[in-house]
Amino acid sequence: RTSRIFSSASLTMAAAAAGNTYRVYTSGTAYTDEAIPSDAVTVTSTTTTWAAGTYLVSDEVTIANDVTLSGDVNLILKDGASLTVNGCIKCGVDGEGNPNYAYSLNIYGQELNTGKLTIDSNRDNFDIVGKDLTIHGGIISATNAQQPIETDGVLAIYNGKVTAEGIYNGFEALNDCHIYDD
Repeated sequence: RTSRIFSSASLTMAAAAAGNTYRVYTSGTAYTDEAIPSDAVTVTSTTTTWAAGTYLVSDEVTIANDVTLSGDVNLILKDGASLTVNGCIKCGVDGEGNPNYAYSLNIYGQELNTGKLTIDSNRDNFDIVGKDLTIHGGIISATNAQQPIETDGVLAIYNGKVTAEGIYNGFEALNDCHIYDD
């Protein structure tokens, strides 16, 4: 018979390790905890162009303008953190003002799933527009547009709480929509 004694130092290290991971779901309940990349960009109020890579929300942040995706983006919402975008998250527009669907957005939460993303474009268009949108956790709210969430590809929601209410629809996935609820 073996026993294991935990010191307060080992428990603190375990808690710190949990704070440095995010959840990647493969179904509504199956997931792995992945390490937050050391090169993740910390989102601030002036982080309005997101190139390909990983972005981390670890505090309370408000962005007063649109956020433009210029590559495929992974957004990690740390537990207790909050990002408010008073604009939309988009890939830009074409020459006629129509949404560009060039890049994808993946949103991840952590163990407690309390990180928040609130998008309020307060316009007659979209709050989140992209090629594909995959939500692995967090509390997402997009409620003040004609079509709050639109993808040209696949919309997949594995976990988290998502509120999308618009004048016409909440979600529109032009190719496929998956909501995983095990």
